[in-house]
This record gives sequence, structure tokens and C-alpha cells, in this order.
Amino acid sequence: MPIRIGVALAITLLLVPTLTYYPTPIQEITALGIAVMRELVIGLGMGFVVSIVFNAIYVAGQLIDVPMGFGMVSVLDPNIGIQVPIVAQFLNIFATLMFFAIGGPRIVILVLGKSFQLVPLGPGPVSSAIASVGLEAFIKMFLIGVTLSLPAVAALLLTDIALGILARVVPQINVFIVGFPLKIGVGLLILALGMPVYIWALAGLFASDGVIWTYVERFLRSFL
Repeated sequence: MPIRIGVALAITLLLVPTLTYYPTPIQEITALGIAVMRELVIGLGMGFVVSIVFNAIYVAGQLIDVPMGFGMVSVLDPNIGIQVPIVAQFLNIFATLMFFAIGGPRIVILVLGKSFQLVPLGPGPVSSAIASVGLEAFIKMFLIGVTLSLPAVAALLLTDIALGILARVVPQINVFIVGFPLKIGVGLLILALGMPVYIWALAGLFASDGVIWTYVERFLRSFL
């Protein structure tokens, strides 16, 4: 927590000299409270929209873990403080590395600076459109998760179908014993072969003109 506070303070000190709009002093405590709450809503909303990609990674990992047989295998994620599936943790670490590799922190700081240009400091209107943008971002999280997990889920489904056919053709084979290691091997193979696709997909999501920043801009424009 002290490190997070320090980073937030450092980013604040970096952005203050770039502000071109300084509001007139607020004389009333009510107006000051409204302005603070408005800035809080903007900050929390931007954070939620930015986190949709990482939450989508958890969704994709959960969808892959269950058919692979890793549904009961979980590890502690220190970022959110709960147990998450092991494949979800792996994909989340991979996405975090991709985020830093393409300059994600720099884009975040640029977007923060741009947010003060789109939505000036001080009291102002709050549109009901922020709820619809947040809902769309929440839906997009599941769409991204399903899309990222689709190759592995499809391969595991075909494996289940093949095992079912094998069980009917050769009843002497115990498909339950054969199926568990086979499905784990197929899942890991698909994940390994799909790494270039994941890199391409995550790079497109984290890019400066990607989906995530499009929703951030739409969220900010809802305050105009």
C-alpha cells in the first residue's frame, strides 16, 4: 500500500505541470464535496475500464481450467487476495508482462493527462451515460474472456468427443484414467501453440488505439 500511494503521488506531481485548466477557487463546502466525488467517480471508473482486460484473463483461465481438469487447482493471487485457477494466474502474469512490454504504463499516464483535458477539474455535470458505458465494458470483459479461451475450449471439447467415441468402440479402455492426462496434455499444447495468437490479441487490446482505451475515452466523454 505505501508503494501504491507513493506511485500515485509521483504520477500526480508529474501531471500537475501539464494541466492547462485551473478552476476558480471553490468557496462552498458543498461544491467542493461534489467536485471531489466527481473526480473520485472518474478515477474509479477509469480504473474499472482499464481492469476489464485483466479480469477477462481470469475469465478465460477459468473457462480453460475446468475442462482441462484444473478446476480444483488454485493459487493465491496477491493482487486481488483470493484463490484463482492456475491457468488464469499464468495468463494474468503473461498479460502483465505484455502490458509492460508495449509501454502500457506510459499509455496510462498519457491517458490520465488527456482525461484532464477532456473533463476539466472542478464541479460539473454527471451524465447517466456512464452506467451504460460501464455495463458495455463489463459485457466486453466476458466477450474477451470467451474469445481468448475459445481455441483451448474447442480443442478440449473435441478431445472429450474423441474419448466418448473411443469408449464406445473399445469398452475395455478406462477413459477416465486415460482422459485426465490426455486432456491436460492437449490443453497445455494448445496454450503453447497459441502463445503467438495471445501476444497479438493482447497487444491489440493494450495498444493506444485498442478497445480498452476506446472505452476509457467514451467513459470520459460521458461527463461532458
